[in-house]
Amino acid sequence: FAELLEHLRDGAVDRAALPIENSLAGTIHRNLDLLLAHVRGTAQHAPPRAAAALTIVGETDFRVRHCLLALRGAAVADLERVRSHPMALAQCTRFLGEHGLAPEEAFDTAGAARELAAAGNARVGAIASERAAEHYG
Repeated sequence: FAELLEHLRDGAVDRAALPIENSLAGTIHRNLDLLLAHVRGTAQHAPPRAAAALTIVGETDFRVRHCLLALRGAAVADLERVRSHPMALAQCTRFLGEHGLAPEEAFDTAGAARELAAAGNARVGAIASERAAEHYG
């Protein structure tokens, strides 16, 4: 998201959506810190007052639908660990706990799906989108 704010500052884009709050996992502090740094002009490579034109114009609710992915034929009971982006893991904490699944952080959800398909470990699952499941099989 730091790159997104740099694109706004540099004029490469004129609008962007930045997640700030998550109804299940809470405030996304890293993004608030990035936003504040750009508003103050203290972000890396930001000239003073770089974000003076940056204005929050609204908010939107966005429903996220996660899928638990596993190798074909594997059941939830076969899994021991689940890999995904930290926010996706936070959003699925209750489900993971109810099923005794240990969370493991990955860079992003699609990457976790890709790694799952490549590794072929039936004891490891991934939290990702239905689209990632279709793409990586």
